[in-house]
Amino acid sequence: MTVTPLVRFAIVLVPDATGAWTSEVRDATGVALPGSTRTIARLPLPHDDDTLLTFPACHAPLAVDRADAADLHALDARTLGHWYASLASGQASDGMPRRFGRYLFELVLGASVWSTIVERADGAAIDLRIACPSGEWPLMRLPWELMHDGVHFLAARPGPLVLMSREIAAVASSGMPRVFTPRVLFVVGALQGDTEIRAGAEYLGLLRRLQALDLTIDSRVLRDATAESLQQAVTEFRPSVVHFICHGGFADGRGALRLLASDPGLPFQDYTAPQLLAL
Repeated sequence: MTVTPLVRFAIVLVPDATGAWTSEVRDATGVALPGSTRTIARLPLPHDDDTLLTFPACHAPLAVDRADAADLHALDARTLGHWYASLASGQASDGMPRRFGRYLFELVLGASVWSTIVERADGAAIDLRIACPSGEWPLMRLPWELMHDGVHFLAARPGPLVLMSREIAAVASSGMPRVFTPRVLFVVGALQGDTEIRAGAEYLGLLRRLQALDLTIDSRVLRDATAESLQQAVTEFRPSVVHFICHGGFADGRGALRLLASDPGLPFQDYTAPQLLAL
């Protein structure tokens, strides 16, 4: 059996006190590659409550010598949110994965650092790891596997082979496990005659799966849910989990769930995550 040699590199992302991140590429001994250390700011949010649109900014001097530098520097949170939502829902247009991959590549690598990695690998396979605290969800959620050097996706280049993975430090438990019965509020935001929403099947199916695992929950079902009835149910029941069974979609890169409207003149109303949280 032939064993393929691997040369390991880690892209280490660490948050700082200002809300930005420090990024550097380290070799297997933990030494940073020349020119790889950079500070990455957050893009301004369209609105203060649009925290789901938190993305790192690919600003100068990043990618200043690349043909698409101006396009990368012009990216805003709303555009990246639209791309991310389209990729996540499987509705990406032609060229979108490459554009997102170029953004990710220039954000943490760049042509010069990547050339150093390839040179040091000397034909061996490259083990490229994203090392980031698990709590930094704006970075952890990004599809780093799409990184594109301008010619190839790194994960699909003809040579050398590039293996990509996430490196997450385990957090030791500080106490004994807690045992409790969660309260789950099932919110059905559709009319009973809606054939596309099978609320009963979803609700009973979940209970059967939990019962098979000898797990129990304290549950309540809110049918024909409106914003007002949802707010009242949460106040009275104090659920641990709110499970929505309804229609939904994306609006300007923001996810929205559809509840029945309190206004008799409207059939329904869409609510974004901040609006639901306020309820």
